[in-house]
Amino acid sequence: MTRLFVYGTLRKGCVNHRLMAKSEYLGVKLTAPGFRLLIVSGLPVMVRSVGDSRVTGELYEVAASTMKRLDILEGHPDFYTREEIHLEDGTGAQAYLFLTDLTGERDVVEVKSGDWTA
Repeated sequence: MTRLFVYGTLRKGCVNHRLMAKSEYLGVKLTAPGFRLLIVSGLPVMVRSVGDSRVTGELYEVAASTMKRLDILEGHPDFYTREEIHLEDGTGAQAYLFLTDLTGERDVVEVKSGDWTA
């Protein structure tokens, strides 16, 4: 089992949440400082950042078979990379981080609240 932090379309009520159906929901969590939530061409992406910004998401215990399907959905390791991150409560979890350099991109909007569903 893998602890997975999800912040976008895998969250409850979102389009890809059906893939989380067999995963154990552990609650709403915040990342430790140092992450930003962006919308790139309509899709939520999380990136590392400097500063105290945080991202809100949900934490799940996910089976290996589900992780394989999620890795395919997220394009790991070419589009997103799955990495260990720290949460505000001091624990760790895996999360999908966006790999593309966004310098000069015009279709990027920051979600200032850090919460995709807000």
